[in-house]
Amino acid sequence: GSLAAMREVLFSLFFLFCTFNLFVSSISVARKPQTIKKWTIQMVGYSPMKNDDYVAVSMEAPTGYIVGYEPIANADRVHHMLLYGCTRPYAERGFWRGESTCGGGGAHILYAWARNAPNLELPKGVGFAIGDSSGESGIKYLVLQVHYAAPFAGNVRDYSGITLKVAAEEPANLAAVYLLVSGQPIPPGQPAFQNNMSCTYPSKTVLHPFAFRTHTHKMGRLVSAFYKRNSQWTLVGRRNPQWPQLFEDIPRPLEIHQNDFIAGSCRFDSSGEKESTPMGSMGSNEMCNFYMMVYYKASDENPFPYGAYCSQGYEPHAFDDYPKEGTELLPARPELEHHAHQSSVPFGVIEEAKFSSIGSVHLGQVSGLSFDPSIISSSSIVERESGIKIHSTGRMS
Repeated sequence: GSLAAMREVLFSLFFLFCTFNLFVSSISVARKPQTIKKWTIQMVGYSPMKNDDYVAVSMEAPTGYIVGYEPIANADRVHHMLLYGCTRPYAERGFWRGESTCGGGGAHILYAWARNAPNLELPKGVGFAIGDSSGESGIKYLVLQVHYAAPFAGNVRDYSGITLKVAAEEPANLAAVYLLVSGQPIPPGQPAFQNNMSCTYPSKTVLHPFAFRTHTHKMGRLVSAFYKRNSQWTLVGRRNPQWPQLFEDIPRPLEIHQNDFIAGSCRFDSSGEKESTPMGSMGSNEMCNFYMMVYYKASDENPFPYGAYCSQGYEPHAFDDYPKEGTELLPARPELEHHAHQSSVPFGVIEEAKFSSIGSVHLGQVSGLSFDPSIISSSSIVERESGIKIHSTGRMS
């Protein structure tokens, strides 16, 4: 009897042990929410002094991983912004004029903005390592370069910039921006001139492209990029550069391996030009850029310790079989071109008249003016009593 009772006790204990383990294994342990801080780098009240005015500001890079970008800018004020990660900034004083960005060491493009592009959120588990987290890349400083196309009208100051979302925890994958760039000038009178760029990817670290951005000036009509392995071309992306110049998501998984041939092409319309147009940073020049945002495993070797650039030139025959979709125009999207429009009228406010009264009405501190073209009598009164002519644009003279 005692032996049977002992067996029953042991069986009961075994049953309870198994039940407890099953219960524990079924409990889902909630992960600690990711810690994200926001850091902003921006202009400090600058007013451009000339056409194609380039300026830059710098700040020490916080330690962490950039997982999102929130631009603070408008295309009517700013032509474009570029954010660099630098070992050292070009100047120690925190602000300088001119096109220089990084001083010595690495120069890494972290983000680019133009034509009213929206915010950018990186995929889950991906981030740009900066500060003490950047390791071999040595990104100790952030430098924001801002290009103003023209001076403002009146006494107006600019505070454009970028807010960074920085996570403290290391992600499984690290991000980089691989820039394809061409320096080939554009001949005049060509309605469909192709400007090509290419290189061979040298590293053993596998790249995963997940977003892309295109950039040209006014003559650009299409920018595309592919990579080639075993005679097979794979599309990375293509986009009209006259649309908002955002980083567009790549909807399919891609992998770039060592010795893959990477190629890009820009289509330009120079039919209205009388002279050759060089590549350059001025508004009268052109640009042919394809920004490829990629990630790689954090445990793999950093393929770009000093920056990621594809500008070795190209072999003409390498483009003999370049995919046709990489040169054909995309369907028109007038709503995107409208959103991306950069006004030819200088941004700002011009004081063209001062007055303290309108007729017998004495004016105190005027907090604002409103114009409605359907109310003729109001504008007529102002014009008659003050001698100020109101134009259809709402400006007064």
